[in-house]
Amino acid sequence: MAGRPSKDLSRYKEEILQLVNRGYTYESITHHLADQHHVQVADRTLRRQCSIWGVQKHRKPVDSPQLRARIATLFNESSLQDPDILRVLEREGYSIGARTLRRIRRRMGLYQRASPGEELEVRFMWRYA
Repeated sequence: MAGRPSKDLSRYKEEILQLVNRGYTYESITHHLADQHHVQVADRTLRRQCSIWGVQKHRKPVDSPQLRARIATLFNESSLQDPDILRVLEREGYSIGARTLRRIRRRMGLYQRASPGEELEVRFMWRYA
């Protein structure tokens, strides 16, 4: 039984390696490939190809003033919740996980609170939506 044909990313190897070395996430690299080269590739495929090329990318969250400013902007001005903030930060090339975001946000004094009435609305929406 033959599987799917494999994606040949070798022609983009140098560009991908440069993006990896600059700290871009696999998700942001896949978006870049789709936008710039019209190549649709899954994050997992990109990870596998990078490991074949000998590239090991470890997520090292960087707590910088720029990151903190961006988190504050997304939290205060855009009123985004953590999952949405994470998606925006990933697309912008930040390498940060949910726990790290929550830790940084709390250290900045930014707490996500809901009144009891709002909490009931959220539960109702999820249960009956």
